[in-house]
Amino acid sequence: GMESSSLRRGPCCAVLALSCATAASALRLPAVGTVYPASRSALRMQVQTAAPPSAFDWSALDGAYLITCDEGGERMRSAKAVLSSFNLADSTQVRVFDPDPKDKIRGCYNSHIAVLEEAERTFGDRRDYSVLVLEDNVGPSHATGNPEMPRVVSDVLSFAGSEEGWDVIHLAYIMYVPGLSVLRVDNPAKPGSVREHLMQVQVTNSQSALGNTAYVISKQGVDAVLREHRERGFRVPIPDLMAELFPTSRYAAYPMPFHRSATIRS
Repeated sequence: GMESSSLRRGPCCAVLALSCATAASALRLPAVGTVYPASRSALRMQVQTAAPPSAFDWSALDGAYLITCDEGGERMRSAKAVLSSFNLADSTQVRVFDPDPKDKIRGCYNSHIAVLEEAERTFGDRRDYSVLVLEDNVGPSHATGNPEMPRVVSDVLSFAGSEEGWDVIHLAYIMYVPGLSVLRVDNPAKPGSVREHLMQVQVTNSQSALGNTAYVISKQGVDAVLREHRERGFRVPIPDLMAELFPTSRYAAYPMPFHRSATIRS
């Protein structure tokens, strides 16, 4: 099962009260500037996948972490069910943090920083690495029942392992943000074509945050976040910081495997 840290190491991640509107389940990439209607069915989505959990292969990742301040509560039970359905339960390390009663946004920031510092300590001597970070409000997107979802995950991780110049790949993201551009990504394996399951996401300013419910981050991404933290400390929410640091080097799975659960309170 998931390894749980017995040491509480800082403030808990509290997530901003934003509801994630999910992308359509069709495999055709959206046009730049596409606006999606909110999906009511996503709000009723139960933890289920058309593909068996064993179909999901996350072995290309160097590590996976789940952030929580609710080690034995409903948030963790829900998160564990989601991770089990995606074959992530055994490979994900749970990190438990104490809440920050004075500033929940600072608590969220500090919990992500602590996990990235752990990744740096664990894998920092490697030439490159990538880790998955999840928050305990993670839920399945309405596209989870798509039988192609294991291939979506495989394609995303293949890109992460073979391409340079990326910092973050969102596996869950907020579509309704101002200044968001969605760009197709060329597929070098098939000249003249684009990647089916990956988009480049760009924002015009740091207020155009996509959320941090589930994301893969590269070594250079970890280094950049921690360098900024060590120079300036906490000053903005963690999603805003990533929007500021990575305006053109973030990507996203399409369709997204996860989203921020509508049934889990911030």
